[in-house]
Amino acid sequence: MIRMLNTVAGAMGLLLILLILLSFIGSAAAADREAEKKIQEAREALNQAEYAKAALLFEASRKVATQQKLVNSALYWEAFSRYRLNKTEELKIAAELLSRINENNTESESAAETAALASRIYGELAQRGEIAATREIHERASAEEMRLDTRVAALQALLRMDPERAMPILKKIIRDDSPKNHELRNHAVMIACHQYHGELHSLLLELLDTETDPDFLAEVVMCLGRDSNPEVSNSLMALYHRNIDPQVNQAVILSIAHSTDQTGDDKVFDFLSSIARDQTADIELRQYALMALTRADQSELVLDLLLDMLGSETDPDVLEFSVMSLAHLDNAKADQALQALINNKELDEEFKAQALFAASINGRIP
Repeated sequence: MIRMLNTVAGAMGLLLILLILLSFIGSAAAADREAEKKIQEAREALNQAEYAKAALLFEASRKVATQQKLVNSALYWEAFSRYRLNKTEELKIAAELLSRINENNTESESAAETAALASRIYGELAQRGEIAATREIHERASAEEMRLDTRVAALQALLRMDPERAMPILKKIIRDDSPKNHELRNHAVMIACHQYHGELHSLLLELLDTETDPDFLAEVVMCLGRDSNPEVSNSLMALYHRNIDPQVNQAVILSIAHSTDQTGDDKVFDFLSSIARDQTADIELRQYALMALTRADQSELVLDLLLDMLGSETDPDVLEFSVMSLAHLDNAKADQALQALINNKELDEEFKAQALFAASINGRIP
């Protein structure tokens, strides 16, 4: 009898525990549904640029949520909302919120995004004279073990805040051609492109002579194309003549074409003209050279070049591109030349049709 009573008591105890668990699970589920509802409302506020309202809603959601992924998501977006408020105290709160995110939970906003946002926040605080933030941003920019996004964001922030401290770090990254540094190095060059600085400028020019990776060299070339300094165009033209990689040579032509000031220079004009005329050169490179020339403020010279090529060129693709380039010239003589091609009975009908098409789409012939 006693054994039976103990068994019944044990069963009742288990049932009570089960009921408590079910009640807890139900309460947790209800809390998480409420958290998700608040998160949705907060996202709508965020989309409307109502950052203060969004921050409060995200804060409310994380306080009721039971699932770590919901808490992490709310922490991240609350921090982002406070970051967008652009007030020093809000930035400090945002940094503290990000430090509380459980990075082991991969279902929340990624650790890389969290770290990158933290770097931007520390960068803003550092610019406002916060000593701890200055130390943090410098450490993040320097630390090789940091995630890629974190270091990139930290470098950008440090460069805005203190270029002299950022410069040695940036130069070290750009000079490091080890495989493990490949991605960060590419990002560093892009950062350098948007920050004109004498040391960086000299380093990029130096890489034209020393870099062996064609992909990276092409990035450097495109970066330098933002600068219309004659020293740069001379260095790029010299690189073209000693280089055999078509990707790099294409980057050289496109970089020079980027600036109409450069294509109007006699030396650069002759360089591009020689490529366009060279029947042994890669077809695409010749077309890129012609494209650059049509942007030059020397339409008379370009017209002479195109007419000469139309009379001597044998490659059909280059001929077609030459006709299209002719139609792009805003020049009365170019219109006359196109009309002459269209009316020339001795020319191939297909070629005449190409000339008519080029003229029509560019509005050159009524």
